[in-house]
Amino acid sequence: MKTLHSLNLNTCCIHKKFLSRPDLFKRFFEINKHINISTEPLEELTDRYEVDTSIINNSTIYCSSIESTSNNVITFPLFWMYKRPLVDFTLDQGNCKKFITLNGAYSTSRIKFISKLKDAGLLDDGYYSLWDPTNTSIPLPSEANANTHYDVKHTLPVEWYNSLYEFEIETGSTAGVPYLFISEKTFRPLLSGKPFLNYGYPGMYKKLKEYGFKFDADLGFDEDVDNRFNLYVEEVIKLINTPVSVKLVEENKKIARNLYNDNLKELTAFKQQLKNLCHKTYLDNEMIGYLNV
Repeated sequence: MKTLHSLNLNTCCIHKKFLSRPDLFKRFFEINKHINISTEPLEELTDRYEVDTSIINNSTIYCSSIESTSNNVITFPLFWMYKRPLVDFTLDQGNCKKFITLNGAYSTSRIKFISKLKDAGLLDDGYYSLWDPTNTSIPLPSEANANTHYDVKHTLPVEWYNSLYEFEIETGSTAGVPYLFISEKTFRPLLSGKPFLNYGYPGMYKKLKEYGFKFDADLGFDEDVDNRFNLYVEEVIKLINTPVSVKLVEENKKIARNLYNDNLKELTAFKQQLKNLCHKTYLDNEMIGYLNV
């Protein structure tokens, strides 16, 4: 076996390189006791890729979930505050579309959200994309030459700057079950000063309030209730034709930027732990041959 350091490989989500080889995928978790999924929630393993929890119970897992579920899970929940360049959004409530919703990886919630906006006759009031592998994908006008959401996820389209509200469905399972995770989809508008309302896990806005953010929308959907998705959509439809509270948006931007700066030391310490993992993460000869490294 060789370390990732000796192979000049990054530790982050290295397991994904073996998705087409279930035997090597499973062996990776059997061999390694330090798992770096820092850009993802714990559900990335346990739900999305159905990794048997008995295999990883004795592993130290680094992730960006909101909270540690056990002593062996090391979290940095603000990780996605730093995964995109800081940008400033200019509020123009007169000369832009009313909203944008950027739908990346397929989930039933994202499909359902577009459908409900269509039923409400609101799609023409905003920009929307829909990267659906089971049907015909609908890119933004500026993304017409892109083939998948992976081709566009690292840049902000011009439509983002030319729309008022941002409405996103946070990271979850394909079936739409939200993960205990706040990604760039939520931190991006907070840091940039763009009005938004996103659908995340029950309690996401309670957590955001703990960070100091304030909201004037009806957050009944933030509770763990059966009809929470419908409550979210109802609030979105209401907001689309509601003037923005500019003062509140600017206050949240200031809070977000302070949070960003105040946690830079913690980010550096977390990233240093991740950097050291390349000396503690191993691949066997068959894995190395499969990757041709």
